[in-house]
Amino acid sequence: MPRRRSPLSIVVFFVAHAALASGSKRPNVDVQAMREAMGSGGETESRFSSAASYAHYLNARLLHLQGDHRRALDELRLALASDDANPFLMVQLAEQYARLSDLERAEATLKKVIEKQPLYVPAQLLMGRVLYEGQRYTRARVHLNKAIKLKPREVEPYLVLTQLHLDQGQ
Repeated sequence: MPRRRSPLSIVVFFVAHAALASGSKRPNVDVQAMREAMGSGGETESRFSSAASYAHYLNARLLHLQGDHRRALDELRLALASDDANPFLMVQLAEQYARLSDLERAEATLKKVIEKQPLYVPAQLLMGRVLYEGQRYTRARVHLNKAIKLKPREVEPYLVLTQLHLDQGQ
């Protein structure tokens, strides 16, 4: 008596057979594209921070969250020692200066960032906040408006600008 096969096993057989038959038709390898991809690593590596910089930044972040802004400032300085041109770290440093009520150093740090990268929104926003805290409302308004123009969907510049207007009775 012949054994009857289920329709499912027949379908599985044909699918497996088709997969094995089509497996031999692989596309050709683009050797030039592979060489370009392997050689491009050196160009992008210079844009990333070092491991030491990341470690110091993470320590600074933990200290910031604990409220120890003085030590967070020291850690950010160490992070910048190995990655001195990083605008993100510079803005974080300026924020720690502002939290320690050293608005002059915060402003000087942010000026360096804005000179090199005037389109960096976090620097424009923090500059607006620092100038607002220093009661230089006209300049604060300029930086906040620039942050809004650069990134109109960002909420924080609108909030700070609104607070500025409310404080001036407008």
